[in-house]
Amino acid sequence: RKACSPRRPPRAMAVLGPGLSAGDIAFMFLCTGMVQFMTPGLAFFYGGLVRSTHIITIMLQSYLSLGITFILWYVVLFSMSFGDTIGGVIGDP
Repeated sequence: RKACSPRRPPRAMAVLGPGLSAGDIAFMFLCTGMVQFMTPGLAFFYGGLVRSTHIITIMLQSYLSLGITFILWYVVLFSMSFGDTIGGVIGDP
């Protein structure tokens, strides 16, 4: 029998680095996908609440807000979620 050797970190931790978890990132991708599926339904719902002349405008507003949200997530909020922490509560953008 071999003597007990210290356990090596799983391969995912070696690739992702300390503090990042493959499960956390997978959960974020799952939530992002669910929001992307929800947006067309919300656009159609809002389109049904207005006159037929304003449907396209309302649907474009829904997709525009989705685009702005994803740009903000990429530029600022990802580092606030997964970056260095300020007091252990929120990340440093």
